[in-house]
Amino acid sequence: MSSSWSTGCSGKTYRYYVSQAIIRKEPSKLGKIGKVSLPQLENFIDSWFERFLHNKTKLYQYIQRFEVSKQKKLLKLLSSYIITRDIEKTLIKRVQLNPNEVEITLHAEQVVELFNAIYENREMCLLKSEELKQERTYTEPYHIGTIANGEKIIVGQFIEPKKHPNTELIKILNQAYTWHQNVINGASTQDIAKRDKVCVQYVRRILNLSFLSPKIIRAILNATQPADCTLKKLLSIKSSNWQEQEHIFYK
Repeated sequence: MSSSWSTGCSGKTYRYYVSQAIIRKEPSKLGKIGKVSLPQLENFIDSWFERFLHNKTKLYQYIQRFEVSKQKKLLKLLSSYIITRDIEKTLIKRVQLNPNEVEITLHAEQVVELFNAIYENREMCLLKSEELKQERTYTEPYHIGTIANGEKIIVGQFIEPKKHPNTELIKILNQAYTWHQNVINGASTQDIAKRDKVCVQYVRRILNLSFLSPKIIRAILNATQPADCTLKKLLSIKSSNWQEQEHIFYK
């Protein structure tokens, strides 16, 4: 798609993002979306980048090879960083509009360069095309409606994804808390295993979850945990350091 514009009868200018099939007058190649309001699309992308820069799960894909101290400082800087549309354009490889979603594909190397520039407090360098070898695509739900005005004009509104609490994980965290209180009150792991008819090894493994970072527990209770968060992943966290736990949790 390419940007375009038209002038209404009142003299007001309207900006669109127009399908190449329309520009080339190839109706046979025209999909379900011919035009989209450019201001609406720009606002959507602005909003998406704001959420992206605050999403540790997405960010760790780019900074996981940085030293932990650099990661911590960078995440703090990104929490107050305001991205401009010019920078957005350098990061984006393409934007694909589908009937129910928008696909945003980023140049991975350019994103890493931006993060390095922010960390080093300098201007971002524009990488050459031959340096841009990796890409990452993100799909966002997007409600698309149609306005009949001579031609179809597509408008949309971001759909906030519904939270889906992992009831099994919440149940197990509650069990870990209860067993921890039992131990504090004098019960042994053997006592707990016998009472709840489980093996002692299982009790000990679940008890370890009572020492998880409050931030991790809060994420699970609020249904904001990473999509790949499973009991197996939680049990794989061996460190007692909360920051190290969070690094593994969001990795």
